[in-house]
Amino acid sequence: MAALRVREQGFTLVELMVAMTLSLSLLAGLMYSVLGDMRAYESTRGSQTLASKGRISMQLLRLYIQQAGYRDLTQIKNNTQLPASGAWIDGQKLRGFNALTAGTVTGLTAPKLRSDIISLRFFGAPQGIVSCNGTAVTSATAPNGYQISLFVNTADNLVCQDTTGVFVLNSGVEHLRLVYGITGNSYRYLNADAVADWSAVNRVKVSLLVAQAVTANRLVNGNTYDLFDRAISAANDTRFRNVVNETVLIRN
Repeated sequence: MAALRVREQGFTLVELMVAMTLSLSLLAGLMYSVLGDMRAYESTRGSQTLASKGRISMQLLRLYIQQAGYRDLTQIKNNTQLPASGAWIDGQKLRGFNALTAGTVTGLTAPKLRSDIISLRFFGAPQGIVSCNGTAVTSATAPNGYQISLFVNTADNLVCQDTTGVFVLNSGVEHLRLVYGITGNSYRYLNADAVADWSAVNRVKVSLLVAQAVTANRLVNGNTYDLFDRAISAANDTRFRNVVNETVLIRN
């Protein structure tokens, strides 16, 4: 009977403590692995979203910039020019504003300081030429030329503004830099302040600084990003950032 009682005894306190310590160690390792996988997933997702954001933003800018100076076949045959209006001269299809400062451009809603602005004019067409809200701009609705402005606002949105309002093209765009190529000079690009003749501009180099919030990222981003000749410092946060560059030809 004594031998039977010995076999029925439970675990000792030391054995329970050892078992608990081992279990906690395994759980801690498992938790660390799960958190690592979550950070890796969030980092990959953030990088993919950032790349997509840059690509979509640039595609939209290209679409609008390439509308500058559009005329249909009849208008070209009749040599119909965009009319003079306000600061615009006859035939002028675009103009830019370099490193925006307070009071530089009136009529625009909350443009971001130090960022650039481009304004465009064009005639309409039954299809393929659109306003900021995506609706068609026809010759009938805009006989004297249609004007839009593209810029980054204070909420870090890439926006398009026209007479119908302000429309967000994409969010998380922190800066827009624009330089202009002149006909007859294949290599030199000028900022807006240095362009003397806007009718000679035949291409625009666009540089965007896009950002994406990543919740699992603990690294503080204090990097400096070069947008052509302009250096932009990050906001010392945990956002991923990337610079996207493209040259857009003015074909009209």
